[in-house]
Amino acid sequence: MPRTSTSVKPPRQTIISEIRLILLTQGPKGLYKGTLTACLQSVPSAGIYMIGYDYLARYLGVVTGGVGGGSGTGTGTGTGTVIPFTAGCLARVVSATIVSPLELFRTRLQARPFRELPACLCSYAQH
Repeated sequence: MPRTSTSVKPPRQTIISEIRLILLTQGPKGLYKGTLTACLQSVPSAGIYMIGYDYLARYLGVVTGGVGGGSGTGTGTGTGTVIPFTAGCLARVVSATIVSPLELFRTRLQARPFRELPACLCSYAQH
């Protein structure tokens, strides 16, 4: 016996239809909503990561005497990837550890309207 459904399926939504809906309801400014708060976290994270990677790669190269440095064949095998891989992992851990409080602040800021920014700052400072 075939199953019949009494519920109506919602129309399929595509990226284009969602962009159109945002433009109609919020205007072009709605497409960039949240960009400032995303930059609040991603810019420091990238900066810390790049500086950390550069420092760690040089440090590990000096400590190991250059063994495992960037002179590999580029195939991802051998000792040529050890220092870049290790420096990248450690730099990402340091970057994520330092920037994680900004991630919490960004999440709280996105959950509130912009006019409540002072209240968000106060609640963040209390915790």
